[in-house]
Amino acid sequence: MNKKAQSQIITTVLIILLVLAAIVIVWQVVKGTVEGGSEEITSTTACIGVTIDPVSVSGVGTSTAAVNLQRTSGGTTDKIGWVVLVNGLTNVTSPADNSQDLGQLESTSVTIANLNATDNLEIAGKLGDSACGSTSDASVSDID
Repeated sequence: MNKKAQSQIITTVLIILLVLAAIVIVWQVVKGTVEGGSEEITSTTACIGVTIDPVSVSGVGTSTAAVNLQRTSGGTTDKIGWVVLVNGLTNVTSPADNSQDLGQLESTSVTIANLNATDNLEIAGKLGDSACGSTSDASVSDID
């Protein structure tokens, strides 16, 4: 009779161990999903309120034009990069070394080849390798 009692105890212990192993496996999957989602949310919310405006342009119609960009005071306090699209196509991005990233109220000059008065500029912030979305949209002829 003692052998029956021992086999029931062993069976119960094995079931408990299997349940614990299943919990650990499920937790690893859930944990990875939650962490990935939180990183995406963090990078997306950092873009909220970030605006980079073209404040002046010179050399329109020449082989190289200079566009001065200025970041407003909204959004994250971290420095961010920028992307300039001319007529919807990526034309110029901030250097990968972050040397021209903009903090709040900072400005920089960007050189754009063959910029015409009829072109449309869109400027977006850039965090890492992803653009935040267009924050400023202006026709070259409307920029001071």
